[in-house]
Amino acid sequence: MLAESWNRMKDAKVYGTMGAFLGLIAFPLADYLDGNSMTLKSAGLGAAVGAVVGTGAGMLINAARNGEIEDYTVVAPLLGVGTTVAGSKMYNRSMSNKRLISNGLVGGTVGLALGGTIDYLT
Repeated sequence: MLAESWNRMKDAKVYGTMGAFLGLIAFPLADYLDGNSMTLKSAGLGAAVGAVVGTGAGMLINAARNGEIEDYTVVAPLLGVGTTVAGSKMYNRSMSNKRLISNGLVGGTVGLALGGTIDYLT
C-alpha cells in the first residue's frame, strides 16, 4: 500500500508543483494586502501548503481519470492540512506561522480520521 501511494504521489507532482507556485505567490500577497511585510518564511509556508494541497488534489484527479477510488487515508490528511492552513491564513492574515502550522496539524488529524472512516466504510 505504501509503495502504491508513493507512486500516486509521484504521478501527481505536476499538480503539486502548480500548487507550490500558487502558494508561493498567494501567501506573501496576503501579507502585503494586510499591510505586513512580505517575508521568505511566509513564501516558504505558502509554497509548502500549495504543494500539499496540489498533490492531494492531483491524486484525486488522477484516480478519477483512471476510474479508480483513491486511498482516502493518504489524501484526506493532505487536503486537511493544506486547506486548514490556507483557510486560516486567508481568514486571519496576521496569524503567526507557528499558529498556522498548529492549525494545519489539527486539520490533518481530522482529515486522517475522516479518510480512515471513508476507507473503512467503502
